[in-house]
Amino acid sequence: MESDRISPVIGLLQAISPDPDRPDNEILTYPSLDRAAKTTRSLEEVLLHTYQEAEDDSASQQTAAIKLAEYELIETAHELQRAQTPVRQHELSQQFTSASINIFGSPNRVIVAYLLEQLLTELCVLQTNYNVDARLLDTLTQTYGDILDRSQTPREYVLPFDEAVASDVARQFGQYLREQYPEPLDVFAGDAARYCDAREVVERFDQALSILQAQDSTWRQWCVRVTDDANLSVNSAAKRIIVGANRAGIELGELQGLFAHEVMVHAQRAHNGERLGNGFSQGLPGFINAEEGLGCFVEHALTGEAPVKMYDRYMDVALALGTLNGHSHTRKQLFTLVHARTKIRAQATGRQVDESCVERASWTHVNRIFRGTLGNDIVGVFTKDVAYYEGYQKIVGFVIEELRSGASVEELWSLLVAGKFDPTDSSHMVELMRLGY
Repeated sequence: MESDRISPVIGLLQAISPDPDRPDNEILTYPSLDRAAKTTRSLEEVLLHTYQEAEDDSASQQTAAIKLAEYELIETAHELQRAQTPVRQHELSQQFTSASINIFGSPNRVIVAYLLEQLLTELCVLQTNYNVDARLLDTLTQTYGDILDRSQTPREYVLPFDEAVASDVARQFGQYLREQYPEPLDVFAGDAARYCDAREVVERFDQALSILQAQDSTWRQWCVRVTDDANLSVNSAAKRIIVGANRAGIELGELQGLFAHEVMVHAQRAHNGERLGNGFSQGLPGFINAEEGLGCFVEHALTGEAPVKMYDRYMDVALALGTLNGHSHTRKQLFTLVHARTKIRAQATGRQVDESCVERASWTHVNRIFRGTLGNDIVGVFTKDVAYYEGYQKIVGFVIEELRSGASVEELWSLLVAGKFDPTDSSHMVELMRLGY
């Protein structure tokens, strides 16, 4: 198992990673939580001192505040596991959700209504697909339709950019990335629809990283490590690309996009950021949306499609919270919807559906949203997954405007992977220029 002594964001995520051997358990449990809670308690006093001594509103003070908030999440999750009464469980679940929202934000109900309308359109189109279970499709359409109808949300959302323009700039970036990284990306060549299990994910990531290391010796500090969970992530501090041995299977085409997301974005930004200082290698305050949004944009660039997961995650966090109609969904209720949606999409391809893969993928998706909580009928929500869609919109809008202003794809890529920062945040850009970038 990977050490818990890793960067703050990944440390939080590992601390609240559910037991991978029991993803469908009635109560979520966390193998690393005890050790993480003990570690945070020992560091809290030092971090509080750092916060108090730092200049007001400085990057170091903001970073310390975010870390302290993450420690609060870990400690609340730890206490929740030991809460004996429903009253105390409710109290701590609400405290956990509020702390999560303070760090990562929460979904905008108008955007959620828009995404739900888009999903209903997708499902309606499938009514003419004879591979799809009609009764399951009708149930899902009715459920989502009822949620939308009862929300009474104004249908006023307008995308911040033209989707056709977004697809065009993604295509341009995809062409550039294939020219710049032909050999690592060729590792993922083949039948895009073929499923890869966790073992093959490790093998292909390892092979692609080896190619990067042969081309640039500074990458030799990085390695692929296997853990016993279901995660795919990057540990910037330890220079590790982490692949969970219990992750669900994934199509080869999507895997190429994920390699780009994890290695060419997360790892490369940390790798390049070291030259600019710790803030740019670990992440300036408020960088996370741009970080995940760039990862999703690069997936779009290489696969030709914006990743569906970012829409699903944003919408499902909202359903768990009850953002639209005040009715929160428990983990079990949300799983029922996600499982049906995943199965219908798999059926729509016309290929044979692997029930075990559908179930594992569905639990993995749902457990992300409830990680850190009990996952029972007392709802607590971890809202980090709103970052993917919010960040994608932010990055796509930035890229479109920069290209219109005359920047080249090469210049933009060099800027975007210079470190872990938000190019739309003026304070981040000032700091980048101060360092002579």
